[in-house]
Amino acid sequence: MKNRPLFILACLSSLLLISPMLSGCDQVNTFVQQFQPAGLPELKEYQLKEFAESITVRVTTTKSKSGGSGTLIRKDGSRYTLLTNAHVLGNKEAPYRIETLDKKTYSASVVESVKFSDNDLVLLEFVSDSNYATANFPNLTKINASKYFNIGEKVYATGFCFDEKKVNFTTGTVGIFLPKNLQNGYRIGYTNAIKKGMSGGPILNHFGELIGLNGRHSYPLFGDPFVFQDGTRPSETEREKMLPLSWGVPVEILAQTASQFLNPPSQTLTGLPSEIATKAKQIAVRIERKVGGGSGVIIASHKENGNKYTYYVLTAAHVVETEQDYTIITPDNKRYTIKPGTEKKSASSDIALLSFTSDVNYSVATLGNYELKDNSYIFVFGWPISNNYTKPISLLTTGWFLSPTKAQIYDAKDVFSLQDGYELAYSNMTQGGMSGGPVFDTQGRVIGIHGQIETQDGVNIGYSLGIPSKKILSLIDNFGIQKEWLRVETSAPPFPEKEEVDNILQISLTIAKLSNQAKEEDWINYGNQLWRFGKYSDAIDAFNKALDLNPKSSLAWYAAGLAVYAQDNYVDAVRCFRNAVEIKPDFYAAWRKKGDAHDSLKQYEFALNAYERAIEESEKQNQKDFALYWRKGVTLKDLKRDPEAIIAYTKSIEIQPHLYPYINRGNFYSDKGDNDNALKDYNEAIKLDPKFAYAYNGRGNVYSDKGDNDNAFKES
Repeated sequence: MKNRPLFILACLSSLLLISPMLSGCDQVNTFVQQFQPAGLPELKEYQLKEFAESITVRVTTTKSKSGGSGTLIRKDGSRYTLLTNAHVLGNKEAPYRIETLDKKTYSASVVESVKFSDNDLVLLEFVSDSNYATANFPNLTKINASKYFNIGEKVYATGFCFDEKKVNFTTGTVGIFLPKNLQNGYRIGYTNAIKKGMSGGPILNHFGELIGLNGRHSYPLFGDPFVFQDGTRPSETEREKMLPLSWGVPVEILAQTASQFLNPPSQTLTGLPSEIATKAKQIAVRIERKVGGGSGVIIASHKENGNKYTYYVLTAAHVVETEQDYTIITPDNKRYTIKPGTEKKSASSDIALLSFTSDVNYSVATLGNYELKDNSYIFVFGWPISNNYTKPISLLTTGWFLSPTKAQIYDAKDVFSLQDGYELAYSNMTQGGMSGGPVFDTQGRVIGIHGQIETQDGVNIGYSLGIPSKKILSLIDNFGIQKEWLRVETSAPPFPEKEEVDNILQISLTIAKLSNQAKEEDWINYGNQLWRFGKYSDAIDAFNKALDLNPKSSLAWYAAGLAVYAQDNYVDAVRCFRNAVEIKPDFYAAWRKKGDAHDSLKQYEFALNAYERAIEESEKQNQKDFALYWRKGVTLKDLKRDPEAIIAYTKSIEIQPHLYPYINRGNFYSDKGDNDNALKDYNEAIKLDPKFAYAYNGRGNVYSDKGDNDNAFKES
């Protein structure tokens, strides 16, 4: 029997006894072409493999290692739903055990509210705070699923084989699609080699859409699976052609039984955030690459000969850092290939410019070029990388801006966060894949490009970071963009009305709670979100949860220190930072914050020791942190060790010029009557920030001391 040649049917009308429901092959092909989703790409095999593996899980029980596979189909907050075969569960008792591709395990339960009758399907759900991809579906609400694949069309199936640790990815073709279901709902016959353990894994078409689940391998050893649900049987000739094929349950049964699981929950926005999201969707683009991807924004255009336009897309340089083809997906889902080497990058900032030509008239962003005020409300837009290839979901997050002058000294985890052009720090929560996406003000103008998140050992500790439009515009000439191709506005927006602020805060403070199964790093990330938005007590509770799981977590102690420090509880802050550095002695950011806590308690000798240890540890890592020397100088001044303070301020300026060390050193010179050197330092501070009032005040005092009353009056 196994030596018989494989017979792929071109049409079933002459094979099955009951065939009036089946359309002819030419009609099927025409229908498929007509209903292909606009702009939906035919994925390459490596993309299909990556995506199929990402949505496939292993399903077992806590008492038995035998089981099968499952397919992630929906994420709602931290709750995931997966589809598998009912026979995978069999008579095994709950709780069921889910193992994801990253080797994490979760306890799952059956979704009791959904019954699939005699069909071999069941839904399970589990809770996780990790980001996993979920399946895409054809538009099953409008047309029959059978219209979405052709006889002979390639399909891709995955699953966890019983005796293998890795996901098994297989390719094949559709051999038969029956006009009616076999018992247990089986209807798709395909040539993929399905092995024991792959039941419940996904069957994907070449668009990466889920068309069914694996369930039966070819040449069954026991029983007769080829019986239709109405009790009839295929002829012997037909049965012989069905034997060499694997068999799957079509996903249209899910659509008919529980259609609410077909579409992912969408972000609900109202008021001003909704208006910003609408603008964002008109000018933002997705950027695809072989692995992962990013976001971007159309910032300029000009018309070529005829009706052709050339568009310029700004993104983060690290989104396009490798030499490969990239694809820009525009708001109308059209795709434009960017060849390697055609992108333009800045030597000093993490920004890149891509260009493409089209006869479509796309919207272009308006750039905001003005001095941002501390705590201004801002928005970040992009496509998180956890979304899948074909139907990614955009995300708009709200938050507020932190002054770069203060952020570099006080708010950023360390000064190295604000390098490579990064001058924007903000509280908005962002995810991988949003890099290169636009940062908006309250009038929908692009004030920067999002690029990264502060992290420590892979865990989010700190703020999101971006490159401001002001910096971008200073580099435009190097990119060959003419200024008339840009739209730039220089007026600051008015502060939003109370109702608009309420809408912004409603989104900002909507943070999904974690489950009891959350891991240490999940609790730290969660606490970091709460800390960003000023919910310090809740953040401390989250960090304590992490410490319950791992009392030796230097990151959890450090994060807890940040939260209690924000509550002005400097004694507990010292304790937390001390624990962090005892566990991880080279954690120089924790040494720095320990110094800050001692300084707030006026324990200057302890503060000085902490800053000096921070300097030592940072320089062991080849990192020269100007802010540490500035802190050291301030503490030495408090200890009345003025000559050493001057040396520290000078060292800080040598590493990186900044307002604060110039002001502090200028004040020292002024107090000592060294007006010439004081004036030089105040002038340097003004060059760095022409609107820094304290520098003008210091300069005015110097003029007054020198008897130059006219200039002193001007500075007052």
